[in-house]
Amino acid sequence: PHFIQRTQGHIAVVSSVQGKLGVPFRSAYAASKFALHGYFDSLRHELFSLGVAVTTVCPGYVATNLSMSALQGDGTAYAKMDENTANGYDPRYVARRTLTAVMMYSREVVIAPVKVRLAIFLQSIVPGIIFKMIQRRARSQPKH
Repeated sequence: PHFIQRTQGHIAVVSSVQGKLGVPFRSAYAASKFALHGYFDSLRHELFSLGVAVTTVCPGYVATNLSMSALQGDGTAYAKMDENTANGYDPRYVARRTLTAVMMYSREVVIAPVKVRLAIFLQSIVPGIIFKMIQRRARSQPKH
């Protein structure tokens, strides 16, 4: 309400690459991030004419303790440092990219390696190929 009354403001929401491209063994996480995209895409349209901007930030893996506090399907703690997370982007880098996106009024920023950004793009054009690539990768990973 405050932004609408002022006819200006900016909402920045942090989602994930997994809100654009689902991967195996992360279905609940991906579902929550896909939901964020739908909600904030709609909100962006609703607020645009009222002078309120919305930026969705989609980082790939970020070097945090997220996997340490993640829950498994049975509700028990995962309590391991994921290799992808350990090798992820420095949180300060993600923060700088986020701030830049907000300052430039970007609708969305994907902070991920080129191959991930390419996969997101190709998903909308040739989803069958991306599906096969993700399945191949899934077969090579241990089941959680």
